[in-house]
Amino acid sequence: MFDLLRSHSAKAGDPPGQAAYVGPVKDFIPYMECVTYSGEAMERRRIEPSELHDVLDSCRATGTVLWIRLVGIHDPALARQAGEAIGLHPLLIEDALNTAHRPSLDEGETILFATSKALSYDEENDRILSEHVVIALADGICLTLEENPKNPWDAIYPRLQTPKSRMRQMGADYLFSCLYDTLVDNCFLVVDAIAASSRQMEETLIRQGEDGDAPLLKDIYSLRKQLLLFQSVVLPMYETTARLVRDEQQHFSEEVRPFLRDIRDHAVHVRDATMLLSTLLENLTDTAISLAGLKLNAVMRVLTVIATIFIPLTFIAGVYGMNFQNMPELHAHYGYYIVLCIMLIVAIAMLLFFRKRRWI
Repeated sequence: MFDLLRSHSAKAGDPPGQAAYVGPVKDFIPYMECVTYSGEAMERRRIEPSELHDVLDSCRATGTVLWIRLVGIHDPALARQAGEAIGLHPLLIEDALNTAHRPSLDEGETILFATSKALSYDEENDRILSEHVVIALADGICLTLEENPKNPWDAIYPRLQTPKSRMRQMGADYLFSCLYDTLVDNCFLVVDAIAASSRQMEETLIRQGEDGDAPLLKDIYSLRKQLLLFQSVVLPMYETTARLVRDEQQHFSEEVRPFLRDIRDHAVHVRDATMLLSTLLENLTDTAISLAGLKLNAVMRVLTVIATIFIPLTFIAGVYGMNFQNMPELHAHYGYYIVLCIMLIVAIAMLLFFRKRRWI
């Protein structure tokens, strides 16, 4: 299960705007990658931090679109250098380095800054994985800051490599929309995985009926917890897409605006699907608890029938267990067998009565 409840205690007492990484320890070396493209050419390569300003100046001079990827935000100095190169405010850089920051959108006169999560589903361990990502748009430049080395933008590169693709013909604002659309589309994969697990649990619950076991209920609770954390990402992402559509005029061209509305529609779909799954899992939980209660009631009913049958048998045994001298039956030759027969007849009569009343 991904951890969106990471502690903020590491930054306790720090002044606002101080670039400090908040998140799990990483063991890989951060690196920078740049992608430059236009309608005629496209280039993708790794760069050294010392080359960053030269790359920026070159792209600004030629008018080509520049996409800078910083993979690994656990180096605050490197992240600060990349952010300051495109004019990010120190408070925005601070948010970029906080992996517990909720998805949000910040706008300036020349900068659009979005923090979000790249979600995926680990089918082997049945858990949701989350990667903190940042997308910034500034003057024909896109900057992405990524928590892990796993590339969340694999679907973007084939479109960049196609000379006549829409992406190659349009600017950095369209690239920003495509990057955020990729994050939203990844949510569909998680929704499908959770829905498949929910259907499997539902089928198992129906098949087992009253014979269901505690581990299934535990699995349902675990899935509900993951869905709750998933919702904590999806709902802010929906709010972000709604703001992109509402405030689209400043940072996006007329050609890009329809794509923003499409992203918002996708986010609405994910939000609605998440709410539906939440209701379904609540119903599965209630059903599992009800079936467990029915199973317990069935056990108690059997035990009650047994105890009820033994009440008159115990009475009969108690009567003939009294040590009175004047009890003619105690001296009867077949008295023992007669009492056993009476007990058997009483037990059978009570069982037939219970069966007639459909208590058993």
